[in-house]
Amino acid sequence: MASSDSDSDSSSPGRAEPNALASASSLVLLQAGSRLSTFALNQALVRLATPTAYGVAAIQFELLSSTILFLAREGIRSAVLRAPASADPTRLANVARLPLILSPLLAAACVTVYYRFAPAETTGQPGFTNALMVYVFAAMIELRVEPAHLAALRTRGVGLRVKAEGWGVAAKSVTTFVVLAVLSRLRSQGLDLLAFALGQLAYAGAVQSVYRSAQEWTMWRLQVIELEEKRAMKRYFDRDTLRLGWEMTAQSLVKHFLTEGDKFLISIFAPLQDQGGYALAANYGSLVARILFQPLEETARLFFSRTVGSTSPSTSTNNGKTPSSPQTLKRAASLLTALVLLYTHLALLLGAFVPPYLPLLCRLVLPRRFLASTAAPAILRAYIFSLPVMGLNGALEALVASAASAPTLRAQSGWMGFCSFSFLVCAVFLRRGWTNPGTEVVWANTLALGLRAAWAARFAKDLLGPELRWRRALPTPPVALAFAFAGWVARIAAPVAVDSIREQVRHVAIGVLCVGMCAVVCVLCEEDTLRAVVIMVGRRRD
Repeated sequence: MASSDSDSDSSSPGRAEPNALASASSLVLLQAGSRLSTFALNQALVRLATPTAYGVAAIQFELLSSTILFLAREGIRSAVLRAPASADPTRLANVARLPLILSPLLAAACVTVYYRFAPAETTGQPGFTNALMVYVFAAMIELRVEPAHLAALRTRGVGLRVKAEGWGVAAKSVTTFVVLAVLSRLRSQGLDLLAFALGQLAYAGAVQSVYRSAQEWTMWRLQVIELEEKRAMKRYFDRDTLRLGWEMTAQSLVKHFLTEGDKFLISIFAPLQDQGGYALAANYGSLVARILFQPLEETARLFFSRTVGSTSPSTSTNNGKTPSSPQTLKRAASLLTALVLLYTHLALLLGAFVPPYLPLLCRLVLPRRFLASTAAPAILRAYIFSLPVMGLNGALEALVASAASAPTLRAQSGWMGFCSFSFLVCAVFLRRGWTNPGTEVVWANTLALGLRAAWAARFAKDLLGPELRWRRALPTPPVALAFAFAGWVARIAAPVAVDSIREQVRHVAIGVLCVGMCAVVCVLCEEDTLRAVVIMVGRRRD
């Protein structure tokens, strides 16, 4: 029996690679479909809502909701995903239920702090209290499906998560738009916040409905904890997973501030109207992050958790885990290199084409009142340039979250504290001389992301050793020159008459040709690397 189990465990990483990597392409496609299908609805939605209401909902309410969700589940989620296949499923399920058990106290604390420090301009908005309570209730509903979500991920049911999120995003957009449209028809002013809150509730309800309909994912039941039983923590919970979960939850306090630090500062320093402009620009700017970065990061974390995360010496203590094999390290290094390669090429693409084409993009997607009364265009520009750093940090920290030991996580928490300090200092320094409110926060956040990525890159090199070669993740000189030339052509071809449709069409056509030229150069000069990336991401058998 022991031999059989050992064989099974040793083979799981090999099977995990094609399954996890194949899911990346399906995740990207499904995310793209769901996000782009709701883009048109969002375009109509922001034209119905006022910048003030949009700012409260998209900055402050979303920040409160994400704080409850992140602190309640992020650490436990990472720990459960790293648990070995031999872990007792019942005890593991009990650990997965902890976010739901602890969430009422956490939600009460977050709401109390928010009410204490929210300015009167915010709390005086019509329907503020009711909308806030609906947002909190929606967060509690989302936490109810966390055990099913973790069960799905541990059994490679990534498609279920994407399906649930797709239905949730669609329900949220449709509900918010319909309520705003009805209120507009009835000339009921001042209830925009309630429309956004009902949309968030629709999202949570749709996600829960999808998970509840998948009976195979709802088998993780909570055992009742008898408090009078001695050593109940050991008996009813997987001890190693629980300990790691608390370590990662403590770290998530700092990590959450860094992740949402821009919203924290914007909600404090900027008036509500500028908060709306920032939220809209960040929403459009992060479209690439939600479509591409999020599924790739989740797939990478799942893959790393089941390979180096379950066997690496960095996570080995006394639990019987064996050191990583050279083949396992090579697979992990290949995936990480492919992701970094993607983000370096994305940086070249954005640097070449964003400056000449962003004005046209802003005129197409931003509502006139946001263009005229907010700093949304400048914020969108800064946000787009931060995307490569955001993606790079996400890929590297996926490896850290999957393979770091408890002492390493504590060291990372200390570094994140330094990143938080750097973020605040940079934001305050830039704010003194910056003319566009909100852009200084984006650049300060980009600096913090870069510092986090630097620490994670060092960890990756220590873990993967000679298998990880950063030079393979850099574009070749011909590719870099091709993007530089394409960017120059796009700039000199910018239309003189910005209102001329003919000039705009000509400019876009030139941009398409330049992108095509860059793609051809990439294929010719980096054929082997691109083929390896395509095989890794698109492989669907084995």
